[in-house]
Amino acid sequence: MGSRLNKAVPDRHHEDRARDMGRHRRENDDRADALADTRDQAEQNRRAVCLQRWPGILAAMKSLIAAYNDGAGAELLTASEQSDGGDPAVTIASRGGGTITIAIDGDALLVRTNPGSHAAAALHAIARRIDCSRSDTGTAAYLLQDWMDQL
Repeated sequence: MGSRLNKAVPDRHHEDRARDMGRHRRENDDRADALADTRDQAEQNRRAVCLQRWPGILAAMKSLIAAYNDGAGAELLTASEQSDGGDPAVTIASRGGGTITIAIDGDALLVRTNPGSHAAAALHAIARRIDCSRSDTGTAAYLLQDWMDQL
């Protein structure tokens, strides 16, 4: 008769291997959790910077709008501020119908442009995210000048 295997005797080699695999899994999970926490904290820090810088960026945008209107000899652009659940925003409207809305969205600025209200123009609406790494004036210029140039 063939040899009998004693199934009640633990095999330490397999248990040790399983324990090592479990330890390895825990270490990977711990590293992943630490990385996620670091990313969350970095995003919160970037958001805090955007919120802190918003008044300066808004003032710089208003200055550019005033300069545009002065150069045009008429008040062609108007700005209206909004707050959406703590996320400040501004919409700048052109007398010609185009708008641009800039809002803090998480840890960046969300820019939505709409060149006009008629159907063909609505197809060219654009949304993009911009970080807050430039100076206030540099950020305002980056956000508005291309849009202004297309009015």
